[in-house]
Amino acid sequence: MRNEASLSHSDETPVLGLRPRARLLVVDDERVARSALSEPLTESGFQVDAASGVEDALRQLSEEPVDVVLSDINMGRLSGIDLIHRLRRQSGLEDVPIILMSAVDDEVGRIQGLEAGADDFMPKPLNFDELVARVRVQLRRRIQFDHRPQRR
Repeated sequence: MRNEASLSHSDETPVLGLRPRARLLVVDDERVARSALSEPLTESGFQVDAASGVEDALRQLSEEPVDVVLSDINMGRLSGIDLIHRLRRQSGLEDVPIILMSAVDDEVGRIQGLEAGADDFMPKPLNFDELVARVRVQLRRRIQFDHRPQRR
């Protein structure tokens, strides 16, 4: 059985008008961490881009939308929580699902991230099967959100 993170029944026909392969953005200031995360997600069938920090992520997101953002909390000058605040205020990006990750067992940081607008939290070291499952949950929620009936 193929482990495919596709939003479609085939590689050519998107379900509900979304891209055939879900596009993820991994944000981490450590190159090794970005690679360690990007490789298994790519192998799981996702299209994965990587950003070295908040400013790089915002630049990439302004050029091309993504389906889910996965961000480390503790980065250089700007944190994953700063990224959340900026995305939630930016038109067109305010509804992008965000999964925060951290190696620090910091209950306050997790709560702050979730209250700032993160959709989920994963502790490091990551369980990649669980991470893929959580990404798929966010993709399903996004499809449901994007196609809910509009209230008048």
